[in-house]
Amino acid sequence: MVNYEQVRREHSADNWNGDRELTSAASSADLFPKVVELQRRLGAQGFVIASTTSAMNAVMPLKIIIGNSSYTRDKVQQGLIKSVGPILASHVRKSPCPVYWHEDSNEAHQLDVPRPAQLISMPNASMHGVAFPVHLGGRKTGIAVFFAPSITISREMLMDIHKKTFILLKTLLKIELSSKVDVISINNRETECLQFAGNGMTSDDIAEQLGLSVHTVNAHLSSATSKLDSVNRIQAIAKAIRLGLIS
Repeated sequence: MVNYEQVRREHSADNWNGDRELTSAASSADLFPKVVELQRRLGAQGFVIASTTSAMNAVMPLKIIIGNSSYTRDKVQQGLIKSVGPILASHVRKSPCPVYWHEDSNEAHQLDVPRPAQLISMPNASMHGVAFPVHLGGRKTGIAVFFAPSITISREMLMDIHKKTFILLKTLLKIELSSKVDVISINNRETECLQFAGNGMTSDDIAEQLGLSVHTVNAHLSSATSKLDSVNRIQAIAKAIRLGLIS
């Protein structure tokens, strides 16, 4: 059985070399290992870091910034955004209090999360989860969501993780805003290669279509991926679509 108190001591804030290790990150890829570290501390199986905005009385859908790839591809994109997402987006707009919920099933596994976290109703949830809302100022809010069959943590660990998620989201938002400036520098050839890649074409196919070498195509895609502050080609394509660079 996992000794959660020992895990908490090993991964406490004292061992993160202060907040500078988080605030000095240059890209989301720099912060990804830190979120994985929080995931391991919680004994979770997946995570999503997302942001949202509120306009008047309307609540905008959650926008995933980074996530654990094995979950983001299927369960999170379909489950979080369609069912869990609206409830979490509504909660984070109203309160910074951590929340948790149980899977809508008869399984015995439950989450043991201390106050100030609140148990909320999550109809049709396909997995247990705990979420840490963050108010970033203005209308911008964010949330860190972790999924697991069971979680048992102390109140001190809960507060420590909430503190870190605030720093993570604040840094990610800064990176996201700064990266939009770099989008302007993406040239036409890089945009073309991204569009073709987004259409499902391989580098060989794109090279043949544009009359370029495969090496040159890969160089354009790599450059575009870097400018979009993405960890891989798939993430770059998704971000380019969100920003309206490609369709």
